[in-house]
Amino acid sequence: MKWPPHIDIRFKSFYEEVFRILLCELKNVKDLRFSIAGLSQHAGSPVQWISHDEWDWIAPWEGLASSRSWRRLEIAVPRAWVPEFEGVVQRNSVVEEQKRYRLVVGSDGWPRGW
Repeated sequence: MKWPPHIDIRFKSFYEEVFRILLCELKNVKDLRFSIAGLSQHAGSPVQWISHDEWDWIAPWEGLASSRSWRRLEIAVPRAWVPEFEGVVQRNSVVEEQKRYRLVVGSDGWPRGW
């Protein structure tokens, strides 16, 4: 399975469906912290992103952020990936900053029991 900057087609299908459920079926949710766990270890060297790969990762976040007025919408990624995803958001986000999700530090590895 490929991880950032690439997104495996099988994972992409699952990833998009999870966000579709949040978007369409759980319309009353206004306070959410969504954790993306299990990303590969990041060595700290800059990632060579391709624009469509960047968009594949953040498009669901963008759609969710635009869908309603949020009290809190946080996307949690492992600490080493936060700067990379912050760059992706800065380059690609179409949601105005005040309405955008917040990127936050999440789990650095597989949570216990996975």
